[in-house]
Amino acid sequence: MVFRFLVDQHTFQTSKNRMKNETYTNESEFLYDFMKEMNKWEIRAFDLYKESNGGPVKNQETVRSELSDIYKFLTQKDRKTGNLAGPSVSMMPEYDLLKEKIKEVIPESEKKTVILTEKIYPENNNYKEEYRYTIIKKSSRLFLDKKEKYSSVKEKWINIVF
Repeated sequence: MVFRFLVDQHTFQTSKNRMKNETYTNESEFLYDFMKEMNKWEIRAFDLYKESNGGPVKNQETVRSELSDIYKFLTQKDRKTGNLAGPSVSMMPEYDLLKEKIKEVIPESEKKTVILTEKIYPENNNYKEEYRYTIIKKSSRLFLDKKEKYSSVKEKWINIVF
């Protein structure tokens, strides 16, 4: 059974503004908050994309604008592909804190930290996926630089486009 949390416009705006002004010193908390905001965005966007709410054509700019605010937590680089270029969502959010948990935090340098997570799908015989997030510190602020998924078939980390 899948539980979905409904997020109203006020809740979305309040948490988004809190994140915008927050200065993080803890990489785990930073990643957790990013994932939480992405989950809220995915659920809201899925709801807005329903035909009963006007569908993607009517709501695409709203969805893109809200995502753009969250993407300020990513390193600044040209992102020609991914959700900001063409927002897409599914009934099952990609970012789900009930399924994805931090396994290990690896400080690689003063300015770079890698966080390993594991995502377990209880509805699919506890199928597991491993992710690797790279967080960098720049001008005393944290930015999410990269997300990768481990491919057991290829036996290597594969880049995931934000």
